[in-house]
Amino acid sequence: MKHNSENKLVRLKTCPYCKCEFVVIHELQIYCPEKYGKQNYCKYKQKQLIEENRLAQVASLYSISQSTDHRKQLSTLEHNILVLDKLLGYQNENTVSSLKLDELKFDIRTFSYRITDAEYPTIVLGPFKLSLLLINNLIFTFKISKNDFT
Repeated sequence: MKHNSENKLVRLKTCPYCKCEFVVIHELQIYCPEKYGKQNYCKYKQKQLIEENRLAQVASLYSISQSTDHRKQLSTLEHNILVLDKLLGYQNENTVSSLKLDELKFDIRTFSYRITDAEYPTIVLGPFKLSLLLINNLIFTFKISKNDFT
């Protein structure tokens, strides 16, 4: 606890992402309220880092399970994330047809959450977004992109 310029008692915390001290607005606050002019920057970057680490662990489990007879079962969401990661590769975005997703046993009903205010119907799966671009003769075209919180 410290005193500010108006001699009021304020509580300081250290942000776990950027390690900077900040004045706490409420007791449950963990991250800086703003960084680089963006609200909740540290919070989203930390979540993104945690998710990337989790996906790396899932990917390593998946590669280990491929080389052993005792395969570990991935959840449907984890499988979907691995499929999107494979399809996107090192690109920031790519398009894919529903036929390709079906071929890779992608389950469109399993996702993290929906983005309702997007230009196109969009679902989020871990670090990826999948947006419906076009429907042509019951074949859907989707755009895969990285889910960037910045």
